[in-house]
Parts: sequence; structure tokens; C-alpha cells
Amino acid sequence: NSFAFNMLKTLHPKEQEQEVFISPFSLQVAFSMLSNGAAGDTYSQIAAALGFEGYSAEELNDTYNTLLPALFGVDNSTKLHIANALWYRPDFPVRESFSGVLKADYGATVDALDFSSAKAPETINSWAKNNTNGMIPQILTKTDPDWVYLLANALYFKGVWSREFDVRKTKKEDFYCISGEKRSLEFL
Repeated sequence: NSFAFNMLKTLHPKEQEQEVFISPFSLQVAFSMLSNGAAGDTYSQIAAALGFEGYSAEELNDTYNTLLPALFGVDNSTKLHIANALWYRPDFPVRESFSGVLKADYGATVDALDFSSAKAPETINSWAKNNTNGMIPQILTKTDPDWVYLLANALYFKGVWSREFDVRKTKKEDFYCISGEKRSLEFL
């Protein structure tokens, strides 16, 4: 939880007026995957940010592999899909020790991708769309040919309320942000 709240404070300071929606779990998974390719101070900083200071990468992987089946088993009426991927520039191959852990422990796809290609964003966006049940059709508009690696996590969650609200007691009204800005919302 401390990782989630620290991340939210970093991404959304109180002075910021834009709304932010993040998945702390997704960020934690991405950093856990990343930790497998880090060593020394870099690894220590990632582990500390995650709240797992003093833990090895293997212990982080084990934590993920323990938590994941538990998440899927919580509620049969909840739809949950988690996907991980690593794309790498073909002239910068990934060490087998790193890609092997991502595949084995995180179920990640690991593929070469020419980031200078006009089709690279389409490849990545298609992956996001397919792994979020169409809810996230685009995560980027362009790629940079200087990119060497791109690590991604996607999470699709659709749950059922344990206590549903009475639809008859709802109505369309304006929503007011903390800044006082009025937003019109369309409820489905």
C-alpha cells in the first residue's frame, strides 16, 4: 500500500487539477519485472521504491507468483486479465536470463520490434487493445527509433458490485472537480 500511495502522490500532487487513474498493481508488476534486469544500486532503488528493500529479485518473482493465483481465485464473477510484454530493438537482444524470467514468472511475451517502423505503434497499441478487452485501444501515438526496450503491463478488470446501488436513485448530473471545474458525465 505504501508503494501505491507514494506513486499516487508523485503522479498526482495536490496542486494538480487533472484527474489521474492508475493501477498500483500494474506499476508494481512492471517494476518487479524490471528488477530482474537490474543490479547493484539500481536494483536496490527499485526494491526500496516497491517497499521490498532487502528482498532478492527471486523473492519478488515468488511474491508475484503467489499473489497472481490468489487474485484470480477471489471471485468467479470478476473478469481479470493481466498481460506483460517486452519489446526490444533487434540490434539490442535481450539476455536469455532476463527474458526467460519474464516469460516464466510473468507470462510475458518478448519480441523484437523495430521502433523506427511506422507500424511499431500499431503493434504495441494492438497488444494493449487485445489485452484490455478493447478498453485501451491506444497507449502511444509514436515510437522513438532510439528506444532500446519497451516494457508493458496491461490489466483488464471488470467486477460485480457486492451490493449494487439502486439504478432508480441515479440520475445524470454535472460533476464538480476539486478545482470547482464542472464536468458533464454520461452514465452508461
